[in-house]
Amino acid sequence: MSEYTMPAVPFATLEDLAERGRPTPIEDEAKVERLLADASRVIIDQMPQAVRRAHPDTLTRIVCSMVTRVLDAGGPMPGLETTQFGVGPFQESYRWANPTGDLYLTKAEKRALRGPVAAFSVSTMPPDAGREYPGPGVEVW
Repeated sequence: MSEYTMPAVPFATLEDLAERGRPTPIEDEAKVERLLADASRVIIDQMPQAVRRAHPDTLTRIVCSMVTRVLDAGGPMPGLETTQFGVGPFQESYRWANPTGDLYLTKAEKRALRGPVAAFSVSTMPPDAGREYPGPGVEVW
């Protein structure tokens, strides 16, 4: 078995983020690079075994999604979970999916990091269970 090598941290770069539709203005590059490193660390802290198995492209995609959620938090429309509008007496409300701009993994991202799941069963019977009883059709008297 080969020795495990940790992928380079952060798992994504500014170029990766730009390729996924989120270019970074020059004045925000330091902040976004810090977020990319923080998002990578969140994955390492929460799912260390998954980092070993996950494909590097999967790690890049998930880090970019995490950072995009933070950057979209509180923006004009991205990250909007629900909206309501009324005419009289003039009501309007919005609910943001990530109002505090937290770095988090969604259920789908956690599933992607875990990889395929294999089903298995465990016998709860001892190996010699049932040997003291005769087979079917045999009289016990």
